[in-house]
Amino acid sequence: MVGCFGFFVRRADRALGGSSDYMGVHSPHTLVPSSSRTNLELAAQDVDDSSHVHNPEISQYISQLSGRNDQASVAAERLFGLAHVSNAQHLGNKRQMLREGAILALSALLHPEVPEITRYHVCSALSELAFQETQICLAISGCPGLLKRLVTLLQPGAGRTQEDAARIINNCAAFCEEAVLHIIRCSGMVRALTALATRDDMDARHIAVGALNSLSRCAAARPALVAGKVLPALGRVLEEYCGDGDRPAATHASAAMAMANLTGDKEGVLHGGSVRSPAATARYQHGVRRMVDLLELAIQRKQWAGILFRPYSVLYPLHQLAQHPDNAGLLVENGLLPRLRVLFTTRTPSPGTTR
Repeated sequence: MVGCFGFFVRRADRALGGSSDYMGVHSPHTLVPSSSRTNLELAAQDVDDSSHVHNPEISQYISQLSGRNDQASVAAERLFGLAHVSNAQHLGNKRQMLREGAILALSALLHPEVPEITRYHVCSALSELAFQETQICLAISGCPGLLKRLVTLLQPGAGRTQEDAARIINNCAAFCEEAVLHIIRCSGMVRALTALATRDDMDARHIAVGALNSLSRCAAARPALVAGKVLPALGRVLEEYCGDGDRPAATHASAAMAMANLTGDKEGVLHGGSVRSPAATARYQHGVRRMVDLLELAIQRKQWAGILFRPYSVLYPLHQLAQHPDNAGLLVENGLLPRLRVLFTTRTPSPGTTR
């Protein structure tokens, strides 16, 4: 039964038509070839913005990033607005920013000594640049020193921009599998995200758990995540979950999916694991039931807890779970097969806001 059931989940994943721009079970996880040129340079070279009209304001704002702190803060905020999806020219604007060196200029401002408001706008600009842009995610992760600066900003003593720094990691991991490999190889990154995922700040915890969930979908990243003690942290998040507000509910769902990504094929949900307490195990079971419901909402492009999940991001943990005989039976009991039938009979629209 397990082999057959796993086949249907894999087939469902392929039915989505996902490309290697997104992390899924169908995509190979390969290292970026070494080169004398940086990923930042290579990504800028590959940009095709022939249909985009050059925006002189972008060039002006990029030059202002090296000016006074107040000037740099305003410039970063304006770049964020030009890159935001609400801007009709956001795709062309993003590519112009990449070509003209915005990432390197923004990276230079990722320091604790930079005023907090400036760091906030810089992080916002970088996370928006990374959103749904594989080439830019690769450029950000390959920008010299940028990831190390984010590790510093994720520390408790770096001010109140941990959430904003974690969002950059989350977006890069969600939209570029090659970027994941750079992220997990950055010294201290997994440890910093793991620590942030268990802090009292719910907003920061929410983004950190989401980032760990995105990273956990890459098979090549799993050993580093397990070695970085991510599993105990996820168990703690599951155990401490309470309330039905958007943030707690979404954080709980992300933690359950990350746990399934890392252990679903090896451990039975009902029997718990070496890193989960009885309370965490019960919450994990609840999370698995929620995943099944969430798949149907994802197929229908309906938001849940304020987030629009893409089907592949839910199918991946379900695929992992389906490989264990005990979990396959649990998924059937919780109604996964009718949801898969909906998936096979529903035309999936082009990718939009994802999780």
